[in-house]
Amino acid sequence: MPTNGLRILLVDGHSGPANDAATFLLHHFNLTIDVLTYYQYANLSIFQRRTLLSESQHAEVQRVVNTCSFGSKDNLCWRALRVKDYQPLTITTVAAIEKNVDLVLCQFPGSQCALFDRVRVPIAIRFTHRFQHHLLNLYPGDGEIVWSAMLRRWLSDGRLALFVDNSYDAMYLNYNLGIEATMWPTIGSRSSRPSAVKPRPVQWCFCCDRNMARGSKSFVDAVSTMVWNEAGVRVLTLNEARRVESGSLTASTNCTVFLLAPHSLHSYASVEAYGEGNLFVIPSPRLLANWHSIYDLVRHRCPGNYAWRAPMACSVGPDTSNVSLLPHWLSFAEFYSWPNTIQVDSLHHLDGRPALLTAATKLERKRFVTSRKSQWDYMRRLTARAAPRIYEALQQAIRWKREGNMTLAQPMGMKRILDGNSNQRPCPKRKRKRKRESTPHGEHTA
Repeated sequence: MPTNGLRILLVDGHSGPANDAATFLLHHFNLTIDVLTYYQYANLSIFQRRTLLSESQHAEVQRVVNTCSFGSKDNLCWRALRVKDYQPLTITTVAAIEKNVDLVLCQFPGSQCALFDRVRVPIAIRFTHRFQHHLLNLYPGDGEIVWSAMLRRWLSDGRLALFVDNSYDAMYLNYNLGIEATMWPTIGSRSSRPSAVKPRPVQWCFCCDRNMARGSKSFVDAVSTMVWNEAGVRVLTLNEARRVESGSLTASTNCTVFLLAPHSLHSYASVEAYGEGNLFVIPSPRLLANWHSIYDLVRHRCPGNYAWRAPMACSVGPDTSNVSLLPHWLSFAEFYSWPNTIQVDSLHHLDGRPALLTAATKLERKRFVTSRKSQWDYMRRLTARAAPRIYEALQQAIRWKREGNMTLAQPMGMKRILDGNSNQRPCPKRKRKRKRESTPHGEHTA
């Protein structure tokens, strides 16, 4: 697919989304890409190139982006969101970006693109988590409001290409803001099909939080004991199963079967593990809701990364604390659409029907030659089908610059976002709170 040598500056806070996006762009499009992350990740598989900006300019943008990290005392992303006409970059660097970069792509969190609001460059945002991720726990109150206002302004200007990489976050964005985004599915960082390997001893592991034993110890203890009592199978955490220091979070272990216990409804570690051809046993939405209600398992489900956030929760929306309604929202998670997985509604009586773990173990021994490749092929087909619409969305944003529509619009006031075209609202309690905060404040938008 010709793209006339697009030049993209990719800004990300995590290695997983950065690897994924760079792999996709380099695989499908003819382009030049500079990758810039908060941290210099050792497992960043895509080389961090310096082709679009000079070393000093790249270092300057890196320093500014680093302030958007979780513990920074001077978060320039937040300042760019709130302060009108604020520009954290020098004139020389801004000029270099405007001249040498066709589009800035931000992923995790998307709000870091606020740094480029006053730079005449098209913007693409690919939400790899909730659209207001890290805003509500770091900056409660108007954090979501000012960020939503900026998104709507960029969309109305034709400057923004908006993407999501999974169905849950697409639903979450549409439910809260009434905004439709283009699907850009995950591909993982693997650029070639996994090869068939000789069957190994079967080892069950929890997927895919390395620190699960510390963060969800009660869940690990309870489920491990249950599985051991029912089937005599030991389930390890990824730290316990780790054998080498290199490779992805899951490939560096001796795990062959993964019991999905998600800390997030979208995890690049699970995407990598699935694409590598491993067998997944996945709790049904009802069982996952039950685990979540008891153990606070899916910690990144609600704003602020709290498993349950009572002030934000309501009876009908995706942040609900109603366990009977929760399975509906959990069912949007991408892993429920993966083929070649085993979905279970209970871990009790594993020695019946015949034994789930015994059946899965036998299946796992037979599936390396076929499923190891078919799962990777499945994910590649998803991204190949998505490539044309992703390309068109990127081009539409780039036309904003190429056609000379580069006037930077004035920040929109608080009231306008609340009077927007969203056809769905958060729960009534949240709506009343927004009305109390709806007085326009020019300094709160950028």
